Parts: sequence; C-alpha cells; structure tokens
Amino acid sequence: QNNTTVLMVASGRGATHFVKELLARGADVQAQDLDSWTALHFAAKAGHVGIVELLLDNGAELEHRDMGGWTALMWGSYKGHTSVVALLLQRGADVQAHGNYHLNPLLWASGRGHTEIVRLLVNTGGAKVNVGDKYGTTPLVWACRKGSAEIVDVLLKAGANVDTAGMYSWTPLLVAVSGGFQECVSLLLERKPNVNALDKDGMTALSIACREGLTEIASALIAAGAYLNVQDRAGDTPLINAVKGGHRSVVEILMKRHVDVDIQGKDKKTALYTAVEKGHTA
Repeated sequence: QNNTTVLMVASGRGATHFVKELLARGADVQAQDLDSWTALHFAAKAGHVGIVELLLDNGAELEHRDMGGWTALMWGSYKGHTSVVALLLQRGADVQAHGNYHLNPLLWASGRGHTEIVRLLVNTGGAKVNVGDKYGTTPLVWACRKGSAEIVDVLLKAGANVDTAGMYSWTPLLVAVSGGFQECVSLLLERKPNVNALDKDGMTALSIACREGLTEIASALIAAGAYLNVQDRAGDTPLINAVKGGHRSVVEILMKRHVDVDIQGKDKKTALYTAVEKGHTA
C-alpha cells in the first residue's frame, strides 16, 4: 500500500541472501515508497552494514533524501549504527546534510548519546561542531541536555562554542545544570563560559542549581564567579530559590558568602520571611 518493494523489505530485515538475489535479477535499487524511502534508507536505519554496502555497490544514491529530508547517514547517526556511519563516511556521505528543522547527523548523534558516532562525524567526517538546528541549538547543547559527558568532551576539544545559546536562551551550562549533570558542568567550567548567562526566565545557572538543591554544582558555579545576588524575573535571588526549595546545604554555602539577605522578591518577601513562612526554621 505504501509502494514498498520486496528489496526494501529484505534490506530492512537484514536478509542479505535475498537482497543479493533481487539485485542480480535487476531489482530497482532506487525505487521509492510513498515516503520517498529507498532500500538504502531501510538498511541504514536497521543497521545492516553489509546490505548498505551491497546497495551502494549496485548504484544506490548515497545522498537520496526521504520525505523528511533525511539521508542514509542521518538515519544511521540517529539510530546509533556506528559501522553504517563509518561506511557511509568512507563512501563520501555529506556530513552536513540536514532535514526538517535543520537537524543534521551530528545533532542527532549528540542528542541521543552516540559517542562513537560523534567521534566519527567530527574526527573522520569533519562535521562542523557549531552548526545548530532551526532554533540555533548546537550539538553541545544537545549533548548537555542528554548528560553525555564523553560527547561534551569530544565536542569541546573539537572547538565547540561553550556559550552559544539555543531555544529559550539556553546555553550549554544552563542545560547541564538544569539536568543536574555534574560531570558536564565541570567540563564546561574548564572552558571559562559565561556563568551568569540568563535563560528566558532571567535565571542564571546558580539560580537553577539553588532551586534544585544541587549543592556541589552550586559550589562550583560560585567558585567560577557566579553572581550571588542576581534576581530572576520573579525577583528571586539564588538564596530565595534555595530557601523556597528547602535546600539547607545550599543555603549554608550561600550564607558563607556575601549574599544580601535583605533583597525582596516581587512578592516583597525576603529569604528569611520565606523560610519562616515555609517552616524552614531549623
């Protein structure tokens, strides 16, 4: 019903013998289904590297795009099929090809935690590490969202910009802190990012760490020069955020520094007033 051919089915199921037989009988290697998929897409998505090679050797178009603009390399990168990606790169696949929303192989591999594929795309394929998606979100931000410290390390060593913000003004650091990914945060801080960048709600990385009760991350951010008394759009300081969450250890860290305990939020309440109101009096 979808114009799927026998070659497509065999390619997707890894039936090498049938694929060879079909190709020998003259099966159309470039036939497309209603979604513009070819047999190569089926094989690449399923991770059947031997069949991918067979199809390419029999004239399959390397850069053919499906309805979403995806090439075989994009499918291999998305699904985490390292051997398929390696072969496609060896055959000259366009590492910067992108589909809908400007998503490319490196963005998908970074966001889905496929470390070895990221290494291949960057080190072998020469993928540009600072090319973002439709919203400007870079591979580094995607990797930080996933909490993939190894990928963060690979991207940083390849020259990824540590401060490029994507959707909602999220920088890599803001994303890593929001997820509580301490190892990613440590790697980013080594690159001296802007620790006081604001998200769409006017929150800094320290404000987020204090709100979530991330004591060690908060300490690292303070050591890196995070502003202690900055107010978000709600007028709350890192201290007020920590108090609201009942995060005593974070409050103790802040109190050892020069925090202004008298700052009021938009509700005119100080950190002390909030603590009493919430019963955090111990």
